Amino acid sequence: MRSTRSTLAFAIAAAFAVTVPALGGQPLDCTVLSGRVTGANGSVLAGAHIDVTDHETGDAVAILTGEDGRYVLPGLLDTHHYTMLVRCIGFAPHTEDDLQVITPLRHSLDIMLAPIAQHVIA
Repeated sequence: MRSTRSTLAFAIAAAFAVTVPALGGQPLDCTVLSGRVTGANGSVLAGAHIDVTDHETGDAVAILTGEDGRYVLPGLLDTHHYTMLVRCIGFAPHTEDDLQVITPLRHSLDIMLAPIAQHVIA
């Protein structure tokens, strides 16, 4: 009976260790990517669209930058490669291809968008 209890306790502890996320509410093999989106003159771009696609799974997530131009993308897997597309009205889109982050670190990636040339119609 004692060995059954020990085995059961070990099985529960092992399952708990595998399923309980790491500090910050993330699985152990995930990391966070954050940064700031600005215009070429350094002005923050609030409400910029950021689309991130996982090359391995095809999963995609879309977020918007905050009022300070900042974004946070938690839950990126360290063995996966991603494409990040950043768009904002009045600016040329920016793409980061083959983006990979390594756990357990937090990574920062600031993006600067170039303005689209304005054509004046006379």
